[in-house]
Amino acid sequence: MNNDLLNKNLIEEKNIVITLNSEGKTVEEAINNVFIKLRKDIYSKVEGYLVHMVPEKFIIKNYQVEEKIEKFLMFFLPQKRTKYILTAEVSVKVKFLRNIK
Repeated sequence: MNNDLLNKNLIEEKNIVITLNSEGKTVEEAINNVFIKLRKDIYSKVEGYLVHMVPEKFIIKNYQVEEKIEKFLMFFLPQKRTKYILTAEVSVKVKFLRNIK
């Protein structure tokens, strides 16, 4: 181990703002998908080992509802399908352990 690392705080803190698109069958599912994508994006952006992640702001920038009626064989059993599409901007405070080389 490097002597330069002794007696130093290796945990860094950083604020990251990410804009994500998501969709789902319900509003809750669409928002949940935003947080799933957020977690993956944060892991790829942080150079080190993620220790703590706290969302500070969640702003919905765009929100759409798509409704479609589907029918079996064009006539039978009509079903209404709803899809919620949203774009959200999330501000996250991240604490991570720097890569030790």
